[in-house]
Amino acid sequence: MKTELIKPISEIRIEEENYETEKLLDMEETKNIIRIEMNTIEYPLFTKNKKIDINTGIKYIFNDKKNQFIEVIPALNSKIPHEFDERIFHGLMSLLRDQKYNRKVYFYYKLLMEKSGIKYNGRTLKAVKESLNRLATTSYTFNNCFYYNPNANILNREIKTKMLSIDTVTFEEAIKVSNNLSEYFYHHKIKELIEVTFDEKIFDNIISKGFLYFNAADLQLIEYDIARSLYTMITKWRNKALYIKRYSSFLASRIPLSWKKENINKSVKSIIKAFDELKEKKLISGYHFEKNKKYENSYFEIFFEKGHNKNLFLTHKTGQEQLQISGTENLSKSKLKYTAEITSDKQKITLEEFNNLVIEQMKKTNNMNIKVKPTKEQTENYLLQEYEII
Repeated sequence: MKTELIKPISEIRIEEENYETEKLLDMEETKNIIRIEMNTIEYPLFTKNKKIDINTGIKYIFNDKKNQFIEVIPALNSKIPHEFDERIFHGLMSLLRDQKYNRKVYFYYKLLMEKSGIKYNGRTLKAVKESLNRLATTSYTFNNCFYYNPNANILNREIKTKMLSIDTVTFEEAIKVSNNLSEYFYHHKIKELIEVTFDEKIFDNIISKGFLYFNAADLQLIEYDIARSLYTMITKWRNKALYIKRYSSFLASRIPLSWKKENINKSVKSIIKAFDELKEKKLISGYHFEKNKKYENSYFEIFFEKGHNKNLFLTHKTGQEQLQISGTENLSKSKLKYTAEITSDKQKITLEEFNNLVIEQMKKTNNMNIKVKPTKEQTENYLLQEYEII
């Protein structure tokens, strides 16, 4: 279906925000407040499954007809985004704020890591580079469930997207964008900056009212990934109310955690662990767990104080609050459609032939007189421009 025309950024800002823009921007910077986009709050776009393998995607199904779902598809020989990538995404939100909400943000790796609350060393630097690549190459399909604020509704059609794209810019290219970027080249080892361009629809939500405010330090303080997901979700669901009740089965479906009979007790205990941390970190005032005779029927009552509402300036309902994941499917390599974005004029080869080409190409580049050798993932992405895997 043809996508609707998007209004210019300035028009969206004027029409959608009811608060004075300058005061909001000042508040965001002085209090370390960032905007978290609604779909990243409501949906498990960053998996909590630590055992998921490479070349494995996930399909989250919301109804019995199976026509309302999300598919998360990794790039070839990669994994889907997980908890570490969520922290990087939150760091990017801080940079987006600092750079006045332009769709493109610029940074050197150490700066992004500081914004993400990650210590800088060789191991973590490699992890951040891999994380950005996952965020740029993972494909998301939202079928009848993507919230889009310029429409103020869930779009009842298929939306295929990636979160962002990445590129590099030299000093000369950077100062053409803004003279202020020159200060990022403070060290002689910094030869280029990373340029991240956010997906159009996700960006539209971030610059209009398709987001909620969160304190970046609070999110970084949460150690348990399930606790972070629950915190952002219940903050949105309660809509400034100081009390919220949800059944364990519902919470487990939204994280998601397994609700198979043999796993129910473990899943409930994971939720209890999460609320214990949120209480300890004073992000909730407390909670009550009611077993209700057996874990299958159990529920949680969560309590807040007025002080917990201090950043909830633009909270509102989106129609996603009652959605429940009724099933998940692991999409193995044989089911993944890596050729979805590849045109028919490209040469068709088997996966084995493709892997052999990757080895040959890497041998060639290793023998070239260049300072930075392409990684295996970069080589694969380069070859996918010419070949289609069948």
